[in-house]
Amino acid sequence: MILTDCKSNQFAKHQNPGFTRGYLFTKRLGFLTSCPTNLGTAMRASVHVHLPALSRHKDLIKNLTDRYYLQIRGVHGEHSQSEGGVFDISNRRRLGVSEVRCVQDLIDGVTALITRERELAAISSQQV
Repeated sequence: MILTDCKSNQFAKHQNPGFTRGYLFTKRLGFLTSCPTNLGTAMRASVHVHLPALSRHKDLIKNLTDRYYLQIRGVHGEHSQSEGGVFDISNRRRLGVSEVRCVQDLIDGVTALITRERELAAISSQQV
């Protein structure tokens, strides 16, 4: 929907309080979602993970999240920063994969991130 459509809808609602615009639905595709990244399963599974040692190695985080098709965000959602090494990790793929695959990507990726976090923490404690 382009901005002029949004303004038209607001104007129509203001002029006619009973105005509604129906949702696009088909039996084959279901409801049209508001964000193209949610096409497909539209399922976003996420966890908050504390990764203080790994947070100092953005390249390692990026490599692992890319490998497991994960998206990394700050604790306050999209476009926010991590606070205290806590990250919101979620599945990036939604189109062309099953819900099971989405969750398995998340499990495998978070397991790899935690494993790497523990390795880095062990190395840091040995250097002290």
